[in-house]
Amino acid sequence: MRKQEYKEQERPRRYYFFDYLFWLGEITWLNYHTYDIKQPNGNEMLVVCSMSFIFIPILTIVGHFLYDYDRSIFEFFSLVLLIVWIVAIIMKDRLLGKIYPPSRRKAVMQHYEGRKFSQTRCYFFFFTLILLFIPELVLLSTALKWINETIK
Repeated sequence: MRKQEYKEQERPRRYYFFDYLFWLGEITWLNYHTYDIKQPNGNEMLVVCSMSFIFIPILTIVGHFLYDYDRSIFEFFSLVLLIVWIVAIIMKDRLLGKIYPPSRRKAVMQHYEGRKFSQTRCYFFFFTLILLFIPELVLLSTALKWINETIK
């Protein structure tokens, strides 16, 4: 009986930064979609966010340690990561559909429904996340070199 009561009373959802990015991308796509200019949609905003906070740090950290260990392993690892990245970009709609289910998408769109929207804000976040790749790579590699020097 208690399990039924718990199912009827859904817990309140929490909304995060990536939910806001998804909403910005979807609203931009719905309002400003033209076939001349490619507008970012919600999935693309999430892919850019995951690349800047997950993929690039992993690539930098693992690449740093493999490069010092053996160059042939580093080159093989780089090739495997490139293939995984290309497959992930090609299949982003299918992958994000499983990671970010339709019920969550609907809840996010309803949560942010009455909010002010600015296309400029969408582009600001989208291009800022893309431009973060460069300093992120430099800072991570510098920090890793510094850690290796202090350990030795």
